[in-house]
Amino acid sequence: MLTGEQDDVKPAGAAGQNSRTGLLLLLMIVMISGGLYYAYNQMHDKALRNESAQILTAQIMQFPATVSTGVARLQSEGVPLHKIDFSAQGTGNYAVFHKKGGAVRYQAPPAGLLEGGGRWLFKAVTEKGEGWFIAGLGSDDAAGKDVFAYLSGVPLAVCERLNRHLGLAPLPRVESIAVDFARPGDKDDRAGLNPWTFSAHGKPIDAEGQSGSPSAACVRNGADGEYVYYHLLAAQ
Repeated sequence: MLTGEQDDVKPAGAAGQNSRTGLLLLLMIVMISGGLYYAYNQMHDKALRNESAQILTAQIMQFPATVSTGVARLQSEGVPLHKIDFSAQGTGNYAVFHKKGGAVRYQAPPAGLLEGGGRWLFKAVTEKGEGWFIAGLGSDDAAGKDVFAYLSGVPLAVCERLNRHLGLAPLPRVESIAVDFARPGDKDDRAGLNPWTFSAHGKPIDAEGQSGSPSAACVRNGADGEYVYYHLLAAQ
């Protein structure tokens, strides 16, 4: 005969079934937690990469903008463009990167940006009137040669971010005739489709005398050339 106490006795396999169910639930919790942790890590890493990319872009754009201020300071003191010294170790009243000159602190490009280290380069006019142009800025006549800073060998992804930040189409435009940084245009040379002009973004002057040409851009220097970022320092 069964007593009342025996009514609570469970089948022998019930405890084992409960243990397996608990184990499955625990495994599911671990798997879900692991998936959430992985997703969080991915999102966090992506956010860090985006933040790093934004900082890198800002660093690249900020330095030549500061240099242009130093150039303007020297010009205001009567220093002609052809006498401005852009060497990083320059000294004296004509040196951009000296306290007695443009009072700008030289900064190397962000570490790891360019293969082999790389450095900022500058193009100015010579005393003979030789130099290079950024088409559509200032005058495109022979006397309108420009002064600019540039970086050669910029990675494509960085080039695209720079253009996007500048309000340009991300994909770099191609200079149909590669700019030859070793050979300036002669005194009487004008801007145009030639080796001494950045012309990919060149736009004509409008009715109000304004140009739609950007003062900075990242382009491909020739069909098979490197990506180059240039930034105007002084237009003529």
